[in-house]
Amino acid sequence: MLRENGNKEAEFDVSKLTAFCVDVYSNEVNESTTQKTTQKTTQTLSDVQIAILEYIHNHPNASRKKIATNLNGITENGVKYHLQKLQKQGIIKRIGADKGGYWKINDGSN
Repeated sequence: MLRENGNKEAEFDVSKLTAFCVDVYSNEVNESTTQKTTQKTTQTLSDVQIAILEYIHNHPNASRKKIATNLNGITENGVKYHLQKLQKQGIIKRIGADKGGYWKINDGSN
């Protein structure tokens, strides 16, 4: 949606351990002048949610079981809980079926 409106795509930074940051750029028209404005949205995420985001960034086809196996100290039900929270916040979405689908970290373009 950003690109369709003539804006630069959002930039995601999941490397921080305490927050999920999204940079969104908007073009604002003021009397024949275009000014770029930057809006930062920060959502506080838990360490587990950040670890899940980092894992699915590198392994988008991973199942809940695979994520739980690779992230020590969390059960498959715990992964399910955090994935649901991340989906509810609009940070990730599931594309396709449970089997054969993949996780997409939203880039603000839809």
